Amino acid sequence: MELVRTDLQEAMDHARSIHRANVEGIRSAILTGELDPASAARWITADVETCITTMLNAVHDHLGSREGFDGGGAILGMGKLGGRELTLGADVDLMFVCEAEAEAAQLDAVERFHRVAQILVSALAWNPDAGRLYDVDMRLRPYGADGPLAVLYSSFIRYYRHDRWTWELQALTRARVIGDDSAFGRRLATAVAEAITHGPPPAIVFAEVAQMRRTLAREQPARGPWDIKRVRGGLTDLEFIVQAYQLAHASSMPGILQPNTGDALLALEAAGLIDAGAAASLLGAWRLYSTLRQLQAALDLKDQDLERAAPGHKAVVLNCLGAKDWPALRARFEKAQADVRRLFRLMVSSTSARVAAA
Repeated sequence: MELVRTDLQEAMDHARSIHRANVEGIRSAILTGELDPASAARWITADVETCITTMLNAVHDHLGSREGFDGGGAILGMGKLGGRELTLGADVDLMFVCEAEAEAAQLDAVERFHRVAQILVSALAWNPDAGRLYDVDMRLRPYGADGPLAVLYSSFIRYYRHDRWTWELQALTRARVIGDDSAFGRRLATAVAEAITHGPPPAIVFAEVAQMRRTLAREQPARGPWDIKRVRGGLTDLEFIVQAYQLAHASSMPGILQPNTGDALLALEAAGLIDAGAAASLLGAWRLYSTLRQLQAALDLKDQDLERAAPGHKAVVLNCLGAKDWPALRARFEKAQADVRRLFRLMVSSTSARVAAA
């Protein structure tokens, strides 16, 4: 089905061309050392958000001029997009939430915002000149792939009160309204925070986060020693620590709800929930992992074994991380893994057992 007419296609192509140029500029700046890889995520995220909001405005203008379309919704950035932690070429996780106060208008609102979502996802996923732009992931919406593309606000509230799983609340800790300062956007942001603060009690949180990590280790094992996300003691363990503490304590300390992992760690330390030593170890590991993943993306290495990368690529990695040689970098990475794995056992697995026994 043709989703985008010629006039709208021109606007989309223009937004994509600007975005492509910006991405290549960021890639070059990372590899030449002009841009710190650990800081690049915020630049990349800001550029993706600009691309999304530009395209969204074009869709609204196009549909509104033809049909009196009023939009009536907001977009939640999830995952790395919500946390401002995107790497080059990463998946973009989105959730579309539409507004309709009157019951009679709800079906129409869902249908209209569903059309917006279809057009925007299609535009983000494909660049006519250069193929794939982004893989857009919508599976974090209520009911996943079985749910509607655009979720009614009242359905969003009901789902996260009654039907959500703990892992979905973990995902919601990263949610952030994208490019929308409207009254509805602010109301949606408040609803996200309220859903998190009204989650299960700490005993269930820690037990289910620990179980989820065991399940992922079994079903999605690391694809190699440099699969930074999936290795034990890697990025997933670190993020699960943060998310477990956010879910367990947000009801009494809402200030810890920061979608960025680094900001959340600082907030947890400031709130006295994580001691200074643990916070320093976790922050150091998070910065190392974020830098390595950004370099893997910039060099198009994905999760391959970095030690088998081309010599020129390895030299770039060593230079960006200030490592004297590869054994030194490997030792640094393994130390971070050991620290995170130890802290996961202490802060999540052991806490789960202690809380359950209390």
